Amino acid sequence: MKVFEKVLALTLSLLTASSLLACDKGGDSTDNGGNGGSIGTGSIELKISPFNGGYGLDWLDAISAEFVKENPDVKVVYNKTTVKRSDQVTALKSGTADADLYITGLNIHTQINNQLPIVELTDIYNEVLSSKIIDSVENWYSHDGKQYGVPWGTATLGVLYHKDYFAENNIQVPRTTNELIAAAQKITELGKNGSRQEYYAFSYSDNEDTGECYWDYLFNPWLAQYEGIANYEKYWDGKLKDGSVDDSGAIASEYKGVLRTLEVYEEILNPSNNFNHKQSKDDDFTTAQFRFLDGETKMMFNGDWIVQEMVKSNSYTKEETADVAFMRAPIISSMVETMPMWTEAENVHYTTDPTSLGEDAGIPLSAERKAAYEKALVAIIDYIDGVTNVAPTNVDGIIVSEEDIARVREARSITPSMSDSHIMVIPTCSDQIELAKKFIKFMYSEKGIALYSSNVYGTGLPINYSEGEIQSLVGDSALLKSAYSMLGEGSYLTFYSGGKNSLFTNGGLKPTFRSDGKSFIECMTASAASNYEGAYTFYNKSVMQIITAWDTIYSKR
Repeated sequence: MKVFEKVLALTLSLLTASSLLACDKGGDSTDNGGNGGSIGTGSIELKISPFNGGYGLDWLDAISAEFVKENPDVKVVYNKTTVKRSDQVTALKSGTADADLYITGLNIHTQINNQLPIVELTDIYNEVLSSKIIDSVENWYSHDGKQYGVPWGTATLGVLYHKDYFAENNIQVPRTTNELIAAAQKITELGKNGSRQEYYAFSYSDNEDTGECYWDYLFNPWLAQYEGIANYEKYWDGKLKDGSVDDSGAIASEYKGVLRTLEVYEEILNPSNNFNHKQSKDDDFTTAQFRFLDGETKMMFNGDWIVQEMVKSNSYTKEETADVAFMRAPIISSMVETMPMWTEAENVHYTTDPTSLGEDAGIPLSAERKAAYEKALVAIIDYIDGVTNVAPTNVDGIIVSEEDIARVREARSITPSMSDSHIMVIPTCSDQIELAKKFIKFMYSEKGIALYSSNVYGTGLPINYSEGEIQSLVGDSALLKSAYSMLGEGSYLTFYSGGKNSLFTNGGLKPTFRSDGKSFIECMTASAASNYEGAYTFYNKSVMQIITAWDTIYSKR
């Protein structure tokens, strides 16, 4: 699953590099063939090109087997070896596609903005999906009121932790980012044995060969929490908070949640805090997962596929991974400065080091007041989570209103997901367009949903499951139980690729746009002082470069 980051970047370059070619059914395909499998004995072939990643293809086997039972004249054919998504993109774009249905990982809006020849699927949404799918997923897939792709997985993301270790060591499961930092500090201290660090708070992968990292999975959720969902959506549509279309680059500095999110990452990633496993710079992602599952680290930013990958590889048993669970995305503590309960003077703000912002940056919130706001925020979270039964109204002098509770309730509903890049599309050159649609409809039928959900060791499809359905699916899996709990009724999913607007899909804009190509992860984990950049330095460079490049980016809309 980790290859999504590379493929999404490669997809952008592939789709913008050259003009589209006609779809030619005569081309050779690397997606199906001698290594493929077939299910059914019918004379009508439905060819599928699936990506075989962390979720495997057991779910596809099960659905296909049942589909051909109900359609005995059909044979489903697909390659069970690993298919590169870059090859799938090339086939779709170049006209060599001979599969009727592609199960892959793409940003649907990049495809449509580049006029990729794929079939409109609005009829499937109207007929089957709209009554089932999570609203934020359907809304994200919508392009000018039309639909062209259907999600084939939810891919829940977040912070995984060893729940037994937390309980045994009386560590509060973080409800806020301040508590996440506090947990990392305590774990790091407990992991010391004299001069030796026996275990760490986090593991990750960021070596030169793979360039892979999971850290940014929480960037969008924290940005959405801080700004609020309405403003978050305006951001990704290239609009200012008043709803006007930005034509000056002011978006770079108007959304302060970008800076506040970077501040959290600075504390987590700063090498001086020693929170991260010392081998992280050299580890590939599989090794980083081993370190977490072996207990060398107690937390990891990752997805719900981790146990499936490691259990299916026979490296672990389900029993050995039984205590791995998601914590709900911690609420970004600094969001209190955007809430009605914030009563500080105008030039006081929630920050850790405002000095580099200049002389007019304002005054940092005192430690005492920060603790008071944190206590109020936690009290609201506990009420929303059902830990307490009475809504807080006054917490150590901080007056809490219904509006404050509503803001935190919304923030608590936000869950990171990669369902935006777990996508099924049908090429326009397919000879079996209606059959491919029929397969998708079956997959989202009651029977298909049950088959998928019980054959993928991860969360099911991005639909609204009933409590009874969830209970039957999770069994004794702490991971699945915690993942489904984050996808409860009213959940708002944020997506890894974020943008729908061509400013983001084609223009190259992103929250931390840097023309030098450096990521905040690279800068904040640098051990050499000359290469290290904290949140403010990195943010200020991003703002300046976004504004400088805005005319060029804006012209590509």
